[in-house]
Amino acid sequence: IKKYGAIYDRPSGKYLTDAVLVAKHIRQDLASAFPGQKFSVRKADYSSITITGDTVRGTTTIVVVSQNELVVNEYQLNFNVRLSDNAYLSDLNIRGLIQDFDSLVFTYHFTFPIGTKESELPTAEDVVFTKVLPSQTVTVNQSHPKEIVVTVIAEDGVAINAYVITFEILLSNNTLLSDILINGVSIENFSPTQFDYTYYLFHGALLPTLEGIKSEESQTVDVTMGTIDDISYIYVEAEDGSIGEYRVHFQTTDINPGEKPSMEDVKWTPLGNGYYKASSIRDNVIVRIYQTDGLCIRTAKVGLVDPNDNIKETTHEGGTVLYFEEKHQMYIYVFIYNNKVVLSGKFIR
Repeated sequence: IKKYGAIYDRPSGKYLTDAVLVAKHIRQDLASAFPGQKFSVRKADYSSITITGDTVRGTTTIVVVSQNELVVNEYQLNFNVRLSDNAYLSDLNIRGLIQDFDSLVFTYHFTFPIGTKESELPTAEDVVFTKVLPSQTVTVNQSHPKEIVVTVIAEDGVAINAYVITFEILLSNNTLLSDILINGVSIENFSPTQFDYTYYLFHGALLPTLEGIKSEESQTVDVTMGTIDDISYIYVEAEDGSIGEYRVHFQTTDINPGEKPSMEDVKWTPLGNGYYKASSIRDNVIVRIYQTDGLCIRTAKVGLVDPNDNIKETTHEGGTVLYFEEKHQMYIYVFIYNNKVVLSGKFIR
């Protein structure tokens, strides 16, 4: 209405007010659109219109007073700015593990090598992200070393998305031992991939202790002892639950240490640097060391050779070790059983 203002109307010879002018133009427009029809336009019967706005509350109030000022109507318009429901990230990473981040992918799983410690896994502090909108709220939570949850809350407080990052440490399936100990000593010819062993005991011997030595700290080792002339078992459980089994047969030897020794049953072994070993597979054998003039300078009980070893081999276990200072003299060793000579020989030290 204000666009036209007061205009002189030639047919009537009057200056038309804004409302009259608008009504006239409306009638003309309607007559053009609908030929042959008659139209009338009435002025609204109100006295005043008041419009006020509240920018804090985002409301506009329109108060209309009737022409006779007896009726008042109030209209309230509420204007709200729509809040974003975007709950996505534009980027997310942790120690560079995430390649080609996709905001629509919400789960990420990463594996780490066998032996990795949980303390070496990424943590919430390693998470880096970029919001789509500054108004988003992003939280990073880690309730377990192997899981991190990145939660994105949209501006509207309703839309929520969670990006879940999980870690897995590969578990070892190693069920091999690094050694087997009998009475605290490594079993002869042990090999991690050899699973059956025979260990000989003298008649009347007690069942020895048996122990399996782990090759990995994560293994669990359990020993089930049998009896003599029976099988004892060593079970090895790997980190992933795999089970391995070693079998040790404790068997009574055919050698009877109480029998009378022969020459083949005793042995004098030079060990070097003045050390010598006197060994026997029979019990109650002694060794005497004489000078060439017949003077006995040493007497010792001869230790039994481990029945699992060959007395002919230099590395056999058991026996009695003797030491002699270097004097560049010849000596005579004599193995004796029940006051009878079993074997004798010479050596120079």
